[in-house]
Amino acid sequence: MMFRMKNIGIILIAVVVLLTAGCDISISDKLNLFQGKDITNVILANDKDLLQTPIIYEIYSYEAKNEAKILSVHNTVGDILLSSSDDNKLHVKVNLIQTKSIDDLSTKIDNLKVIPQYQDDVVFFEPLALDEKTNYWKWISDNCNANGIKVDFAIQIPNTVQEIRIYNELGNINLDGITSRVYAQTDLGDIIGRNITPLDSAIFISKLSMNSPNGIDISFSDIEKTNKITAGIQVGNVNLSMPPNEKYMHETKAKMQTEYNQPMFERSNECRERCFQKFEKIEAKEDMTIITTTLEKAGNTVSIN
Repeated sequence: MMFRMKNIGIILIAVVVLLTAGCDISISDKLNLFQGKDITNVILANDKDLLQTPIIYEIYSYEAKNEAKILSVHNTVGDILLSSSDDNKLHVKVNLIQTKSIDDLSTKIDNLKVIPQYQDDVVFFEPLALDEKTNYWKWISDNCNANGIKVDFAIQIPNTVQEIRIYNELGNINLDGITSRVYAQTDLGDIIGRNITPLDSAIFISKLSMNSPNGIDISFSDIEKTNKITAGIQVGNVNLSMPPNEKYMHETKAKMQTEYNQPMFERSNECRERCFQKFEKIEAKEDMTIITTTLEKAGNTVSIN
């Protein structure tokens, strides 16, 4: 209990101070809102001003034949959904979600831009400011605040994408029917995957789950081409569902790097550097799949079935 209260308290106080600057509700009242509610709604809106139905604003839509081997995404506040495409095209939709009544909504919408960024074998997406260089969330933190909004990505990827790199901070990551090498990381949120077929490796990292019993919850449809699966979380549970009759070896580590190197709103350069790293060859499977898990909080569970 001491571990949970100390660590969660530090995390949530820092998040609340950063994201709700200028609100008229006290920090203690804000922290009381976290019990059993969705993280991206609770952090960005207090109970007094929360909209009964969030308002969705369509910001960006993209559809094009894909030639990149790697799809990379970096977001700060919002959810990221990735699923398989029925054609050979990459489909991207970005929505700004208004979660409460705010006076500066038009400013926040007008200054949000998304464009595909290509480098070598990588196509990269992130929310940008109007100059198409500055990260949108960095611009938000410098010019107003993130109160009352989040940005959601919905992406369909073709089978030409061999690797995904997903970096999120406040929000969930959902993967559906993905066949690729996988790297998925979020600070505060769950990572949910269904019918995943990892090529070579799959890494899932979360700092804090807010929707227990989820945390990291992945079902695999095939691991015949998978050398390594890694799942690490500080506070939350890990549930991995394996295909029937597949052989694997499970090992545990006391600690794993589950944190970004830079503080929130200062991570765009760090994540861009990771996202644009060159593609490495997909390695053929050598032996049985090795599963590595880490739970830093006593009382959390790992389930592999």
